Amino acid sequence: DEGDDGASKRQKIQGQKPDEDPHRELELLARKFASTEMLWLRDLNKTFDTVLDERYQEQKRFTSNKRRLQGQLRALLSFLPEKYHGILNTQTVKDTFRTQMQVQRSNTVTRVCTQCGQAIFDCSIEDLADANRRKVKFRDAIGWNESEKTYERWNCSILHENRCKEGNSELVFRSQTMLRTCWAVSEDNYLQEYGKHTMIDWQQDFESYLMYLLNGIRQKKVCVVELFRLYDEIFFPGTSSEGGHGAVVRKNMDDQDAEMMDMLNRGEE
Repeated sequence: DEGDDGASKRQKIQGQKPDEDPHRELELLARKFASTEMLWLRDLNKTFDTVLDERYQEQKRFTSNKRRLQGQLRALLSFLPEKYHGILNTQTVKDTFRTQMQVQRSNTVTRVCTQCGQAIFDCSIEDLADANRRKVKFRDAIGWNESEKTYERWNCSILHENRCKEGNSELVFRSQTMLRTCWAVSEDNYLQEYGKHTMIDWQQDFESYLMYLLNGIRQKKVCVVELFRLYDEIFFPGTSSEGGHGAVVRKNMDDQDAEMMDMLNRGEE
């Protein structure tokens, strides 16, 4: 009976585990990558087409776009099961990552703004639902500089413990407010590389923060090592770790990056 055969096939498909459906498994991996590794991949197609360069040096990852792509490629290879390594440059893999990373970002927007944002930011649902209310209530916290009419990357209290408004290596990333939810209290309605309303280059901010943390871990700077231990205790209690897009030019952001790197380099090892 064709009806019985159809029902049997549907039951078989529905009963499959993720690893029994290769495409579904890849979709889940792409979402997890966006959630746990990188919110965005810069030049996604080029990243997946990039050939591994054995001369690559991790400490120079953020000094050029070519090296950034090498760093992203290594993050992908480290994250993905080996069976995917040989097919990274296929259109299927590229399209899956592009689509599913966007799906994960959209899911994050929904969860933060409608389900848990009130608890994170100590505000009402209405405060988060309206772009103008978010602007009035939170823009100082996410780095608004009134004299420059722009948002600053490091000089913002939402990143720092004790609501410190200036970049400080001893306090940065120690705010109880989660780092990756900074955008949630901005005027921007979507988690995109470049904020439509704020003109914040969110992707560049993310990469600058990542650069700071990776450099700190590699150099074994006390302030960063202790930071990871702090979050280990939060997320894994009882354990301890060892060891030209149209956006507004945000003045002095590179200078602020350099200042934070200098502050990090002067820190104890």
